[in-house]
Amino acid sequence: MIGLLALNVASPSPEAARALLEYLWHRDEQVWVLSELTRGRGSRLVLDVCRAAGHRVAATPPDQSGSAGRGVAVVVTDPDLEVNAAAPTGPRLVEVEVAGLRVLGVYGAASDPVRYSDKAQRARKRAWLEDFVATVEQATSRPGPLVVAGDLNIVDPDDVDGLRHVLPEERAAYDRLTEMGLDDAYRAAHHGSRVTWVDHSGVGCRYDHVFTRDANVLAVDIDDSPRLAAHSDHSAIWAHLARD
Repeated sequence: MIGLLALNVASPSPEAARALLEYLWHRDEQVWVLSELTRGRGSRLVLDVCRAAGHRVAATPPDQSGSAGRGVAVVVTDPDLEVNAAAPTGPRLVEVEVAGLRVLGVYGAASDPVRYSDKAQRARKRAWLEDFVATVEQATSRPGPLVVAGDLNIVDPDDVDGLRHVLPEERAAYDRLTEMGLDDAYRAAHHGSRVTWVDHSGVGCRYDHVFTRDANVLAVDIDDSPRLAAHSDHSAIWAHLARD
């Protein structure tokens, strides 16, 4: 079994980074997808501690991470797992092959779904969504098990209430993922959605996802504890996948 956990670390302060590392160190998953890492001290602390522990880390270069240097890293904690083809595939995207399972770690470009985003932010998100869908199309053109995981900044189809400013391109991107044969692991297991991010007004949505193709999902769920403890504004999502 391979366990995967995806968590937006929310550009952490050093104090929040220490709390998030303590949380991660008590998890059993061998693969972490950590999004919204920046050039800041807290983000550097997270990656430095992971590397010092001997974990293998593939991260988007700071100069290719998009707005304000925000990016994503895939961390493999189990030294017995074979790791290949670790490389950034573009801004906010990293692909790593772990024991024959391709993992595409993602941090999607944001636009505020509750309050109207400015024109530049919305244009940036539209451009990123186009590039993201094209990258996933390339990934699905190759055979073998595939996981797309992270804070995609793409809402679940059930997320409607209070979300007045979700871009139509965002909803179309979700549809394209499913059309490419990717299964929304949480939705398939739980037959619906659950909030992983909450706006200061109390409106929320599920921005954090695990999509799979040709992978046997044994279990998948959401852990709200990082968000409820205010170490991040996101919950974590985890999945356990069978190994052939």
